[in-house]
Amino acid sequence: MNSQRPIGPLDPFGRIQTHRGSGHYRQFLIHSCTRVPMTLPTPLRPGEAPRFPRPRAIPGRANGGSVAPSADAPSLDDLMAPFSPRATPDAGTADAAHPLDRPRGRMGRVLHEEFQGFHLRLLLLRIMLWPLPMNVGGRLRAVAMKLAGFRIGYGTIFAQLPAFTGDGTLYGQLRIGGLCWFNVGCFFDLGAPITIGHNVSFGQQVMVLTSSHAIGPAGRRAAGLVYKPVTIGNGAWLGARCTILPGVSIGDGAIVAAGAIVHQDVPANALVAGVPARIVRSLRVATR
Repeated sequence: MNSQRPIGPLDPFGRIQTHRGSGHYRQFLIHSCTRVPMTLPTPLRPGEAPRFPRPRAIPGRANGGSVAPSADAPSLDDLMAPFSPRATPDAGTADAAHPLDRPRGRMGRVLHEEFQGFHLRLLLLRIMLWPLPMNVGGRLRAVAMKLAGFRIGYGTIFAQLPAFTGDGTLYGQLRIGGLCWFNVGCFFDLGAPITIGHNVSFGQQVMVLTSSHAIGPAGRRAAGLVYKPVTIGNGAWLGARCTILPGVSIGDGAIVAAGAIVHQDVPANALVAGVPARIVRSLRVATR
């Protein structure tokens, strides 16, 4: 007679549960999938009590003691490492240049990088102004931008809604004076404040940048982000497709020629052109 113990549960009468969904049926499936030879339980003799399998011994546990950790088992610190915050960067490093670059866990940092460009109010603004074609409803665009949280002066006209990039505080980073004109395709990088005076004119596809990268080692030259504000004085005129780099200040009444790349401050009433932009001549100040 087979002396091995039964491997499946038995009913109170000592009969093997073989119906579908019972423990014996599930045990049969497990043995079939793992290719382990299955032995049927020993039939009960008259008057014999049912025998149940003893609990399997756990390696490292003796006499009910605690389980000794294996040498290859990961520690709690290893398991929590992906969710622990990184070391705080020094104040002088490029990673600490912006107040929003605070230490995060790995998962939080990934989520921040994936969704930092999503702005619900800006999305609703674009949906609301989508039916308007270019050069139609310029003042209506300015009013809608005010409702979204941008600070815009009276009489400013937008031929097309500009493109904006920045973190969660971008609505307070842009300040525009009154009676300004913005042509189609303008781009504003709102990582740092952009201040535009009164009576300023923007040509087509003017780009104003406030963020750049610090120079890193040879393995990755584009290091952490660095943010610098941009200021454009009253009455300035920025030609089509010119680029204003971070930290630049353009004086009152200055003109930036089309296609110029401005990397340093422009004095008042000066005409700059070229790549990089240089002063071509001084402009006459009209007097009345």
